[in-house]
Amino acid sequence: MHADQRRRHNAAAQAIRDAAHAAALPDREDATLDELAAALGRWQAERQAHRETGEQAQRRWNKLQTLLDGSTVEQVEAELARRREEHAALAD
Repeated sequence: MHADQRRRHNAAAQAIRDAAHAAALPDREDATLDELAAALGRWQAERQAHRETGEQAQRRWNKLQTLLDGSTVEQVEAELARRREEHAALAD
């Protein structure tokens, strides 16, 4: 390798090791760059899945809040029971 290529290779290798350290991946001095890159890929996929789960939960929470319209679940249940009784009385 030419000196410039070696310098770029070493910089890239250090960047991968730094990223693995920043991601709190197990610190293995004997890990190859390919192993570290694969571990970083898995870490990134897990983070993405976790973020998507959180976003889905947030959307569901927002939908629930919209449906409740400021009421508690208990208030909505009481209103539902009242309306069912009203409907049953009208059906008779």
